[in-house]
Amino acid sequence: MSLAFLAVFPAVSAFGTIKLRWEFPDKISGLRGTGYAVALDANGDIYVAGSQIQDETGLDRYRACLEKISSFHQFVEWTKTINGSGTSIYQDSYKAVVAVPGGQGAVVGGTNWSLAKHAPQAMLGYYKSAAGTTGWFAQPDADSVEGVALRTDPVSGSIFVYAVGIKQGVAGNNTDIWYAKYDFYGKELDSQVYTDPANVDDAALAVAVNPAGFVYIAGYRTPYLAGAPGRNTKNIWLGKFDENLNPVWEYELDGPASSTDFAASIALGSAGEVYLSGAVSQSGTFFQENRDLWVARINDTGAAGVLAWSHTRDGGELDNDTAWGVAVDSSGNVWSTGSVDTPGSHWADLWLGKFSPAGLYLDSYQRDYSGNGDDIGRGVAISSVGPVVTGVETDIVTRETLYTAQFLEWFSSPSVTPEFVNAYPNPFRPGSSGSFGGAAIVVRSLPPGCTVRFYTISGNLVREIKDDDADGKVSWDARNAAGKDAESGVYIFAAQASGSGIKKGKVVIIR
Repeated sequence: MSLAFLAVFPAVSAFGTIKLRWEFPDKISGLRGTGYAVALDANGDIYVAGSQIQDETGLDRYRACLEKISSFHQFVEWTKTINGSGTSIYQDSYKAVVAVPGGQGAVVGGTNWSLAKHAPQAMLGYYKSAAGTTGWFAQPDADSVEGVALRTDPVSGSIFVYAVGIKQGVAGNNTDIWYAKYDFYGKELDSQVYTDPANVDDAALAVAVNPAGFVYIAGYRTPYLAGAPGRNTKNIWLGKFDENLNPVWEYELDGPASSTDFAASIALGSAGEVYLSGAVSQSGTFFQENRDLWVARINDTGAAGVLAWSHTRDGGELDNDTAWGVAVDSSGNVWSTGSVDTPGSHWADLWLGKFSPAGLYLDSYQRDYSGNGDDIGRGVAISSVGPVVTGVETDIVTRETLYTAQFLEWFSSPSVTPEFVNAYPNPFRPGSSGSFGGAAIVVRSLPPGCTVRFYTISGNLVREIKDDDADGKVSWDARNAAGKDAESGVYIFAAQASGSGIKKGKVVIIR
């Protein structure tokens, strides 16, 4: 299916803005590197999958890298690295990571150089949370693992691993879509290869599994064009499979230029929505394309995928703008990260964008670290405070540095205007009697299904409460998410319902 309409981004909402909470350029070791994927466990700790350059000279430079970062202290608790066999200029790297339920560690996938094959070798592994102890390590019959996902069986409680990636095609000069299912001990249960009869390039780059067990795989396919090379006409591809990897339906999207289009990441909503991010080509040649970053929602009807909305963004330079990562927060809002090339710089700037479930472009953040290199967001995950992004940050001195950062939403003014929601009692004296006492602050006049977040004046998230009964109000007992009393002071609250703007206000707690 051709993308007949690709909407450009509308004006960004003026209600809020994305702020950097903390950043962690990994310069402590002095090693260059790139983060490709990020995941958070039940404790809020962060797993970053990527690569490091261990030697600036010689052939064998790259090694795959998995870092565990304490979200509270913002330091690396441990690092696990793997180097391919022999000497090669091939970039050994972890491309995907998913946290194991219960804070037990993470499963990662990637690729390294195999001296025995004299070719790239896919790798898949489980590393426990304590000091990166290896649970198991596998080498699938593929060239790389690009995406991983987990599913816990609701009956048996068993955890299954789904991995997708790329396998060298039978023609020897093309690639095929590869996907497989493993148990939680690293045993392969099933493996499939999608072989294109035209022997052109296809790839699986991301995977997600819903609670019902349906598996969604995204990447690209290259349709055969008679009389054309066929190597620069990639289409966005999405496939739905059952839990045993039997196909249910497939969906393809072709960008305006019928050139290089691909889906790089996938996330699932709570009501069957499939969110994709990647890039589409607006124009260009085989050697230079005008590629715009792309974010879209596909609705799963059960029998087919239907395009609900899509957005593109052009940084202004006719170059490779790409949305590499996508995630969905607890309110159903969509976050995507990538990069845009701005006019005159000839370098990529890191980009982070937020959308409502209905496709409204709510907010964005853009960063140029030094003006002398590419800054790119590659993966995004959602914490209780805000999105966590990993990627690469570049400057003149250290060059490419593995980069991890956490963001939050903040507001330009804490003032309350009459049309905004309000809270009472305000000020609030917890547990006291009188007009300013009581058991809780009540925020009222909310739109149905609203979520209210309470922040300190410095922007730290204290509590998040959803209006589950849709009565237009929520109650806050002046305690944080851990059940501890919030200190005396001024607090900002932000209320937002699905598809609507942010309404804000402030409350004062006096103890």
